[in-house]
Amino acid sequence: MFTWYAAVLASFVVAIPLLIKTARAAIESVDKNIIQASYALGHSEFQTTVYIVLPLAIYTSAGSGDWSKANIMVISLTALSGIALYLANKYSKGD
Repeated sequence: MFTWYAAVLASFVVAIPLLIKTARAAIESVDKNIIQASYALGHSEFQTTVYIVLPLAIYTSAGSGDWSKANIMVISLTALSGIALYLANKYSKGD
């Protein structure tokens, strides 16, 4: 209970509402024409999200000078990637 794993989990749980609110607002602000163009070029929804929407949402926040919002998104996505890599590594070893 009083380990660094618990501290990381608690931090994640506390930060998740902020992540969701920020990410949702940024994703909803992406121009629909760009998304449709991605689909027209043959990209799937997942590819469009990973390669177009998420980077563009961060770029838009940074470009408008809202560095705190951009930093929160970068840190959140980095943490989410780290958790995914940790879980993939843990379960691929069979431990």
